[in-house]
This record gives sequence, C-alpha cells and structure tokens, in this order.
Amino acid sequence: MSELTTPAGEDLAGVSLMDLAEMDIDHSQTLLGNRFLCVGGGMLFGGPSGIGKSSALAQMATRWACNRDAFGIRPSRFLKIVIVQAENDQGDMIEMARGVLPENLGESDKTTLRNNTPVLQYRGEGGEPFLSYLRRVLEKHRPDILIIDPLMAFCGCAPTDEERIPKFLRGGLNPLMDEFPCATLVNHHTPKTNSRNTSEYKPSDWMYTLAGCADITNWTRGQIVIEPTHDVRSFRFHAAKRGGRLGWESADGSATTTKVFVHSVKKDEIRWYPATLDDVKRIDESRPVKGKMKIEAPSAERVLDFLPIDGSALKTELLTKLRTELLLTFRGADDLLTQAEFKGIVHPHKVPNPNGCKSFAAIGRNPQELFGVPKEKNRKRK
Repeated sequence: MSELTTPAGEDLAGVSLMDLAEMDIDHSQTLLGNRFLCVGGGMLFGGPSGIGKSSALAQMATRWACNRDAFGIRPSRFLKIVIVQAENDQGDMIEMARGVLPENLGESDKTTLRNNTPVLQYRGEGGEPFLSYLRRVLEKHRPDILIIDPLMAFCGCAPTDEERIPKFLRGGLNPLMDEFPCATLVNHHTPKTNSRNTSEYKPSDWMYTLAGCADITNWTRGQIVIEPTHDVRSFRFHAAKRGGRLGWESADGSATTTKVFVHSVKKDEIRWYPATLDDVKRIDESRPVKGKMKIEAPSAERVLDFLPIDGSALKTELLTKLRTELLLTFRGADDLLTQAEFKGIVHPHKVPNPNGCKSFAAIGRNPQELFGVPKEKNRKRK
C-alpha cells in the first residue's frame, strides 16, 4: 500500500506535492514497461470476440513468467501470473499452452512455468460472489499479475452500468490489489461490429472503443486494443493508454503506439508472431482502397430498398436495417434517412399504438393518410 492510499480509519494527512517531488520512485513496483503497469494498477486488453485474445494473454503469461518480452512488452523481472478464465474448456487451454510456450525452454524455465502460471476456471455468479472467490485465489497464489478473462463473465452486470461497474472495479478489485499486492489485466470486448473508419484515430480515440461505460477506461492504467485488418491473419495492436511507456518502435526506429502481430500459418498451431515486412505488405494489398480506407456513402434512394411497396416500416426498425445492411453508424443512418425525407424520396407516417398511447413513428414510400384522414384535409380542419 502506498503512502497515498488512505482507507477509512487511517491517517488522512496525505503527502504534499513538495514532498512527492523530493521522493525517489520505487521501481520495484513496476511490472511491465517503463511503469506502464505497476502493482495496484489495472490493464485493459480488448478487441472483437473470436480473434485470439485468450491465446494472446496465455502467450503473455508464459513469456513474462520467464522474464521475456511478449508483444514488445518487457517485464521488469520473472513474474508470477494467475489466469482466471470462464470461456475456454480444458481442451482449448491445452491447445493454447502447446502453441504459446516460449521457444528454447530449459528445465529451469519449465519449472518456473509450472510454479508461476496457474490457470483456474470460474463459471459461477459475477459480482460479489466472484470477488469473494478471487480473494481466496489471491491469498493462495500471491501473483504479481492477475488476469481475468473476460470482464463480462465476472463483473455481474452490464458493462454500461455506471453504478455497478465502478463498484466492481474500484470497490472490488482495487482493495484486493492493495491487500494482495499485484496488478490486474482484464480481457474485454468491443461492441458489435460497426463501420467506423479508424484511419484517422488517435490513441485517445482507441481508449473508448471497448464496450461499456467510460469508467472502464478511466479505471485502467494501461490499455491495448486489437484492431482486425482486412487480412484475416493480421491484427494491429494499439497501445491506447500510456502507450509511450512501452517503448514500441517502428521499423525506422521512431516511437510508435501501434504494432502489427499475426496468427501462425502452421496447421493446428495457436500462436502469435510479430509481423514481417511481407505481412505488412499483405495487409496493404488486402485493403479495399489503397492508403486510407474509404467507404462510399450510400445515396438517399437506398432507403427505398428497405421499405414495403405499400404501407410503412417503423422508423426504429428501418434505422436498424440501414445500420446493419449498409454498414452505417447510428448517426450515419439517421442522416441518410433525414436526407431521404428532405428530398421527398420517403415520407413520415404515424402508426396507431394498439395500447392507445402515443402513436409510433414510421416511414413510407408515399405520403400518409393519417389514421384514414388525408394530410391535406387534416391540415384544413386545424
């Protein structure tokens, strides 16, 4: 526990900024990079489902446990790492372990891995029951880094829950990391697929691309987000938060917060490798448009493709179809529909609510006779 930590009942004097400026940094608390992740801190590792995040975490664990870098991230020493996961069965974990073990393992390395990389599976209730279970795990193993995979299996609420998520992260994990000095690496997912153009994204934009409320990102100290490319084997890793502390370099030696890693091409091998120049070339060639990805905006007439010949479609359902079928964002779908209405291509309708409440907004190809009364007549009566 640091001198800044003052739980209830402890001295509340604090430490002055002047005193802090004269102190030496305790580098024994550093676990990864140049204080990218330290004891008591959280790290977020996220990306779409099914791209190999769990195998990447297993590869990190085996290499950091042997004091080797993983994905360009350097450990400060030999680390003990505990993985608590919920989604992979024993067969999955066996396949991963066979693929991700570091190369050229000596007998001492094998002993280190046996002692310092325990994997546990938890399939119970999230929230308080999980935190109680976690306390017992930490008390038994005393790791340097705890990996929980994935967040949604353990938090006990929706990731958008702005009341319960902070209770789980700040009120649950933080006290455990203070009591059993360690850091926590959390595996998390992105929302459902969308058509966002990320070519102009800055690290600060990548911070908030994972599912849920902003406090998930705010809580974490370091964060890495995986972005798939148009090449199915290749992925960009974005060090979205505190990325400068990793020491990543581009091919020309300049600092970067983005690196590319690829899946193994060997049959039945689950393993990640740093991208070669040929891999990067293959990614560029697989893009629909050279250079920055460019998605041509659909014309307003495309809205007609999703409307019946007669009658109308509920506006909410139409917007959903525009987003999913035309790969538009929420705002893009709304803008396209507004444009179609402005040009007179489609027309607003009202659909009676069977419960007698406020009518539903709908869209049709032709002007509506509102509840059986033509619009012109309806205006005159007003």
